[in-house]
Amino acid sequence: MTKEDDAWFHVDEEASAIERSAGIPEPRHSARGFILSIFLPVILMGIFLLVFFWVIIFRFRLLG
Repeated sequence: MTKEDDAWFHVDEEASAIERSAGIPEPRHSARGFILSIFLPVILMGIFLLVFFWVIIFRFRLLG
């Protein structure tokens, strides 16, 4: 690997150092953020898929 190739591995660390020197704090992680970004979309997509497949099954009479 060349030095230019290796530089990409340290971009995140350099960006964090620039943000710290500019006084930009790290975002705080909270339970609310997890619920809104992971848990809620998974639950909503599960409900959507259940309704979608239920409609498809009855629309095309797939159960007989």
